[in-house]
Amino acid sequence: MRAILLSDIETNLKSIMRDIAFGNELAITRDENNETLAVIVPYATWQKTQKRQLGTLKSKGTVIFEPGFKMTGEELFEL
Repeated sequence: MRAILLSDIETNLKSIMRDIAFGNELAITRDENNETLAVIVPYATWQKTQKRQLGTLKSKGTVIFEPGFKMTGEELFEL
């Protein structure tokens, strides 16, 4: 992972974005003590780390179906 100083981001933005587009990660460090402040990763990499929490809307609402409502699994998942 490449590191870049916070003060150098504006000057090197085009190069940074090119590296990220190629799938590379980039650490942003503070000027004074090289402390890592953030890491920039490609969107696809970040997206893989996001986990969907099931049940987050549990007990937050209700669904009422009309009498005689019918739907097959294929209809439900049709795109």
